[in-house]
Amino acid sequence: MTLNLECKRNLFIGILLLINSLLLAHNPNEAFFTISTNSNYTEIIAELPWSVRNDLILFYPELEKTKDDQDYVKAFKKYIQQKLILRNQSGDQIPLISVEEESHNGHSHQNNFRITYKGSRFFEIENTILFSSYENQKNHHFLTKGNEKLTYITRLDVPSFAISDANSEQVSRSKYWLIIALIIISLLGTFYLKRNLHTK
Repeated sequence: MTLNLECKRNLFIGILLLINSLLLAHNPNEAFFTISTNSNYTEIIAELPWSVRNDLILFYPELEKTKDDQDYVKAFKKYIQQKLILRNQSGDQIPLISVEEESHNGHSHQNNFRITYKGSRFFEIENTILFSSYENQKNHHFLTKGNEKLTYITRLDVPSFAISDANSEQVSRSKYWLIIALIIISLLGTFYLKRNLHTK
């Protein structure tokens, strides 16, 4: 039995669509976090695989017995509070304000959430989301600070990271004082040279 041209074309298109969906799908052991800040808040858009539900049940086993959506919402906020921690330079935890589910813009097997923290000055992020489910879990973080785009990954062996330019304000102050010191030294040097030239 031979396939006619239209059957071959449809088969070819079907195979391409299957390959495309397999290539574009997120791995269940990878999650993506896009972090942005404004003057008062830090906002994280989290793209979590469907398997986060299983991890949530491991974290909060009582959910297996409930059918109330509000129980899931409350448990998920507690889960985020313990699994996605932002700390300031003193090591204090930045308060979590809200966790809201976003409409699906991506794959049907992922969940998107908008996670909001009070304050925008954080030094360290600890992210252990899905670590209970996967030993090879990777959480990818994308952060823009000024003109710099930073990327970090947390894993079971590296559950947190410090923001490389978190000390930028301190560095800016140091540069400011260094510039003032150089100006003062230059003025004193000029004054000294003028005084020595006039005395000769």
